[in-house]
Amino acid sequence: MKRIILLFAAIAMMAVNASAQSSFFKKCEGNKEISTIYISKAMLDDMGSESVDSNISAVKDKINNIQIITSESGKGIKSMESNFKKFCSEQGKNMETLMKTDNNGTGTTIYRIPIGEGICQYVISARVQKEYSVIFLEGALKLDEISRLAKSPK
Repeated sequence: MKRIILLFAAIAMMAVNASAQSSFFKKCEGNKEISTIYISKAMLDDMGSESVDSNISAVKDKINNIQIITSESGKGIKSMESNFKKFCSEQGKNMETLMKTDNNGTGTTIYRIPIGEGICQYVISARVQKEYSVIFLEGALKLDEISRLAKSPK
């Protein structure tokens, strides 16, 4: 999971905020204990295929935006967990759990939220030791493409 975060963080070095951010992202943005990264479709379109991993290059045209929210501080994690719980409640039955793993407090859950014809928002929530991350990938992606991104090289 850390590979995905670092990979997308590197991509986002020059990204700017846009208005397509989730309510969860907006609640976390500006909190000094939480890092937020937003990557727009325009940023993805401007990236040359040679500047990104081949797995990302293969799907970047299908991605509308990427949102990464992460924290390694106790206060930040507590705030994220609280806000994420509220976000999930707001989504209700629209938010489908696709996969869930749990191993002594460390785990990953992947959700899917349909937002339009053929367009979904995949939400990856991951807790690893003292780090909590939530990644939103929005676009015309399929679950196997999300899996390939997770297997990208370091």
